Amino acid sequence: ADDRVTGSMSMILNKELMSKGEATSETADIIGTVGLREPFQAMAVAALDIPREDMKHVDAVASMAWALAVANIQLASLQIKVAKGIIAHIDKVSPPDIGKLFMTMHEMEWFKDADAIAYLTQALVARIQTLKEEDPGLASMLAARTREAQEAEAQDGA
Repeated sequence: ADDRVTGSMSMILNKELMSKGEATSETADIIGTVGLREPFQAMAVAALDIPREDMKHVDAVASMAWALAVANIQLASLQIKVAKGIIAHIDKVSPPDIGKLFMTMHEMEWFKDADAIAYLTQALVARIQTLKEEDPGLASMLAARTREAQEAEAQDGA
């Protein structure tokens, strides 16, 4: 990127951070500051018109849900539609999609409907089990990551 553009963006974001009273990216409305709130809202409304059979592109649907969660665009009917679309095509969900969806559900809490969260979580867990059966390397990697997370948690608790 051009140094002038980068410098200007940094200055705009720093002003936003300072006006919030804290210099962290969590408190700043970066999406709003760079003028993306309206396009994200338009994308969410347009996504409501996507036919259910076109929700088969789960990678794009998962990315859209993640982006809308980052932008904090709340649209309950779209959240339910996304969950149903992912569940209907769960066999096409890849590990990166699973990661985005778990972050969208549990860290960013974009999905609000408790039933949608429960069904989507169950479908994703079942998909992970299937992926582990299909790829023994994935199973060993997940086991290693789980062990590392448990060890780190034990150290934090001690």
